[in-house]
Amino acid sequence: MFTKKPWRYSTTLVTLGAIVLGVVPVRATIASRTPGRSAIAQAETSLCRRVNVREGLIVRQRPDPNSPRIGSVEYNSAVYLVEGYRGIPGPDNRVWLEIVAPYPGYVSNGEVNGEGNLGPCSPGEATATPPQLSTSPLCRKVNGEVAPQGIAVYSDASRFSTPRGNLPPNGLVLLRANSSAIPDKNGESRSWVEITSPVEGFISTENLILCSGSPPATGQTPPVARPQTSSVPRGPLCRQVEPRVAPQGLAIRARPSEFSEYVGGVEPGGRMTLVENYRLIPDPNGNSRNWVEILAPYRGFVSADNLIMCP
Repeated sequence: MFTKKPWRYSTTLVTLGAIVLGVVPVRATIASRTPGRSAIAQAETSLCRRVNVREGLIVRQRPDPNSPRIGSVEYNSAVYLVEGYRGIPGPDNRVWLEIVAPYPGYVSNGEVNGEGNLGPCSPGEATATPPQLSTSPLCRKVNGEVAPQGIAVYSDASRFSTPRGNLPPNGLVLLRANSSAIPDKNGESRSWVEITSPVEGFISTENLILCSGSPPATGQTPPVARPQTSSVPRGPLCRQVEPRVAPQGLAIRARPSEFSEYVGGVEPGGRMTLVENYRLIPDPNGNSRNWVEILAPYRGFVSADNLIMCP
């Protein structure tokens, strides 16, 4: 018994000494007991994530549940985070993440310390380049020359339906697959098409052009409706956009305000028809301008200060 006891003590001392001197690879030993840890770390360096909640996720303009809705991402779909992403605490005790694809915006990753709404992508997706909206055959661009003020998105094929948001000049949209042009539900001289990005809804087709490098796909290019200037009657109610005063043309608004929904435009020198018994309407925001209501080429309001009599 006496000869074995020093042996046990010496072994313990050697082991402790090796640990202190850094001879034993303690971290490597611990890591080897947790298989798959390196794979998880590698997945976390990727910007690809997969939606793992059955109801899908809503993409919003800001990291806030009350922010306008941009669109949605279905269950098991891939999203791509921004470079240098970080969790953003929201007012609803949820963590938000900024994404760049399938379209820019913010999604909720669930409650703080929760399981999360996003999981790792497959190895192939994790190393893939995020899809670019402009390369999709369903991509269309808002024609900035025709619509310098941008265009509005509505819940239905009518400018009297609920507004969903506004698109800037030259902004990109994504048509719904197998979409086709829809006649205006109020009989106005325009057609509509349904979009899924950056916000779900309907936009008028007359202000859309193909995205750069995006060839039209058969059956997926709605016909473009153009205002029929020849149908605008001449007479005492005819007015023309003064090109020297408004070289970019005029925006037609749903109400007499520059903050109202955009419903169309009139090019420099273009003609329009005033409503019967028209009157000048002071700007409700206190700006030094007057508005006037028109019937054609679209029903709405334009700034009266840029109009002249038709020749």
